[in-house]
Amino acid sequence: MAVINARPAPINTGDELIKAMHDRYAKTWYKTLTFKQKTTNFQADGTSKVSIWYESMTVPGKLRIDFDPIADGNGLLFANDTQYSFQNGSQTRATPRIHPLMVLGFDVYLTDTETTLTKLKKLGFDLSVIHEEAWQGRRLPGSQP
Repeated sequence: MAVINARPAPINTGDELIKAMHDRYAKTWYKTLTFKQKTTNFQADGTSKVSIWYESMTVPGKLRIDFDPIADGNGLLFANDTQYSFQNGSQTRATPRIHPLMVLGFDVYLTDTETTLTKLKKLGFDLSVIHEEAWQGRRLPGSQP
């Protein structure tokens, strides 16, 4: 017998939340994304510099950022938990880095839960701290009172 309108199981831990995020979107989350971003960097002296970034992402785990003007060959590449820096078309540095936005914003939906949890814990996320809030005065269906 099928259960209609069943409430999802309550989520009580960060580990359960990560698993629920993955399970909800693993089959439908997009795998590529490109966009142009206007970035403003504020300096200590109060000045700012605006730059344009062209970003291309393949999920899980790969992000390329080309700085305008693209012909200069400057940018960043995030892959294999490493940040690669480029200037004038040549790689200048490779630094180990798990990119937290990539993990939580994108990879969480397509990477197995254990890998995501391992990376988050390595980044210092305390997954024992979790609570629920109302959004615009409303609780989500199935949420705890």
